[in-house]
Amino acid sequence: MKNRVPVHRILIAFLLLPITVLVLVPLVLHTYLPGNFTQSMLAGWLIKLFAFLLGLTGLWLLYWTNFLFARFGRGTLAPWNPPEKLIMRGPYRYMRQPMITVVLSVLLGELMFMGSWASFFWLILFPALNMAYIPLVEEKALIKRFGDDYIRYKKAVPGWVPKFHPWNDEGDQ
Repeated sequence: MKNRVPVHRILIAFLLLPITVLVLVPLVLHTYLPGNFTQSMLAGWLIKLFAFLLGLTGLWLLYWTNFLFARFGRGTLAPWNPPEKLIMRGPYRYMRQPMITVVLSVLLGELMFMGSWASFFWLILFPALNMAYIPLVEEKALIKRFGDDYIRYKKAVPGWVPKFHPWNDEGDQ
């Protein structure tokens, strides 16, 4: 089908971005930082179970948001192959950055599971980097690509914290 995003583009974007943030960076931190930064500070099976469930929920939501990008936006989460259409459905009706929020929830699950300072530092550094990148780069590109539609959407829908009622493009401006 002509309008479909090739599967290899979706896989490359997913492997390079979320896998790097959620797997490779924590692995590098836990491999190369001294033991006092990587030893577990948290114990208990209940904490680990909650962390595991939080991580699974986050991964499912990450799949869903990526599906929406590919299916309805005809693009990927990667800046080199962005969606052609503005996505304003599913979790995007409640917040503009559900992928970042989901990644943060998975990183929180990793922190709870591993309980290390290395995980804590990465949980702090990742959103700090995105708080700079999103307004300086990503939002400017979205305004350029989608114009008034994105500006109206940005005014109505919060960035990282979901609102209680979904945005309705027709009357919820």
